[in-house]
Amino acid sequence: MKTLQQYLLEGKNCIKSIDDLNKFLEQFPDDATSWRDATGEVQDICRTLREYAEEYDGIKLEAVNFRSIKKPSEWNKKAKEFINTNINKLSKHTLDRFLKDINDMFCEE
Repeated sequence: MKTLQQYLLEGKNCIKSIDDLNKFLEQFPDDATSWRDATGEVQDICRTLREYAEEYDGIKLEAVNFRSIKKPSEWNKKAKEFINTNINKLSKHTLDRFLKDINDMFCEE
């Protein structure tokens, strides 16, 4: 499993759209059996999305309780579900800022 930074830097593919983000999320399998396949990147994306929704759009989202998750497959599924459910709640301005900042976090230009 590649880290987000490795994925982005290898092909200089950066997260610039929801499609790019979804393409990256495909690397976190829903049937993961190893914690190597369920890493902190999806947790970071969930947290950032939640913080931006509240800070910029005034939308309070219930955080994923990652501490209660016992299986890597559940970790990935819950994170992707949270991202896919809530990303469309962001205003255009907040979405653009979110994608830019996720890009800046993981992509060196």
